[in-house]
Amino acid sequence: MEEEQISKPFVPTIEMVNKDCFLSEIRSQTCKYSVGNDLEFTIWHIGDPDATVIVRKTRGEDGDYHVRFTLDSHCLFIRTGGINALKDFYFSPKQYAFVSLIDGLIYQHLEGCLKSRN
Repeated sequence: MEEEQISKPFVPTIEMVNKDCFLSEIRSQTCKYSVGNDLEFTIWHIGDPDATVIVRKTRGEDGDYHVRFTLDSHCLFIRTGGINALKDFYFSPKQYAFVSLIDGLIYQHLEGCLKSRN
């Protein structure tokens, strides 16, 4: 039986998210995020009802990280993927980070991200 390989020592997903924010020409907050080697996305109009997510780089679930989102939560789900995913710990909080479309902050737990809606 082959031993599962991890490309490097596992680092909690939240520690891998980099963020750079600025005000757009129309004075709306915009943030660019990068996670690992394979994921880059931008959120335009953070906190506005018309917040927009633009995924600029991804390899989907084959990449070292990937993003999913649901419209009702207003949170992006960042998860380890590819060989970095710890199969035995699929639901481990360390494999996830959550980014709020309301405040642009990065959360370790979904509950914190959901509270940003209030």
